[in-house]
Amino acid sequence: MLLSQTAATHAHSMMMASRTSGSFRAAAIWLLATVANAGPAVKVLNGSYEGIHLPQLGQDIFLEIPYAQDTGGENRFRVPQAFNEAWNGTRFAQAYSNACHDFQPDADAAYGMGEDCLSISIVRPIGIPENKTLPVAVWIHGDSYQVGTSGRPNYNLTWLVQRPVAIGKHIVATIDGDIIPNYTTELLHSGRFAHIPHMYGSNSDEGTDNAPTKIFSTDENIYDYLLGSAGYDFPSNVVRKIMALYPDDPAQGIPLNTGDERFAAQSHQYKRPAAIIGDVLYRATRLDDARHYAKHSPTYIYRFNTRPFVNGTNATFTNHVG
Repeated sequence: MLLSQTAATHAHSMMMASRTSGSFRAAAIWLLATVANAGPAVKVLNGSYEGIHLPQLGQDIFLEIPYAQDTGGENRFRVPQAFNEAWNGTRFAQAYSNACHDFQPDADAAYGMGEDCLSISIVRPIGIPENKTLPVAVWIHGDSYQVGTSGRPNYNLTWLVQRPVAIGKHIVATIDGDIIPNYTTELLHSGRFAHIPHMYGSNSDEGTDNAPTKIFSTDENIYDYLLGSAGYDFPSNVVRKIMALYPDDPAQGIPLNTGDERFAAQSHQYKRPAAIIGDVLYRATRLDDARHYAKHSPTYIYRFNTRPFVNGTNATFTNHVG
């Protein structure tokens, strides 16, 4: 779905790429309790939508506006097809709907789960003059493109619109065509991205989220995984070089700063592939991206090494107090 220029000037919106979830249910009940009888309206190329006014936050929200067709049926396994439906009158954009299929239905399916799930939610501050142009922000929720939904409480981005208002600024979002029209590496290497300052970072312990457990007892286990199971397409001599650069020394492994602790319940050499995989998936890609960003605009990178004072219990015991 393409938002019209009218939508850009009237929506004054912050957009969240959305796959819905039910864990936001309690917050949604509170939000809906604040709704006035007549909701805010916005016109897009396809038709008009009515959203929800949140007077306590000074915001209007529009939930689950489709940006592509249902991905089921003849559209299954195809790239998303343009949402080319048009209508007269007004459709409601006041409730969360389907999350895309994933393996965590208990977390993501309280509002339904299905293939008709490609939608956006919009948050806009109120009281912006119609002729005022504002910066654009587009937010895509995390969870590795595997699980998650913008309906989760930690992905409720009313705060991201509220904070700029508090400091006398405002943001607006719109889509004109595809957000990501090609492979990101192709876009970066050809300079086809916004030439604005970038801040880009990752967590030191990121590899613990991707390293399999209970399969890395020996050097050969790690070699076999990196050569044939990880999908990296490394030749054998590269795998051997990587293993030489990442020796079986738990003090150098990930989780960071955990000394000689091996977390043997995960496997004897677990910290070694956790370090390798974290660097391959996060640090190396961050460095490559930043080099291309820096050709066009100021670029800042960071590595987040600090744990919260108390973390939740997890498989690698990084829930130490400190």
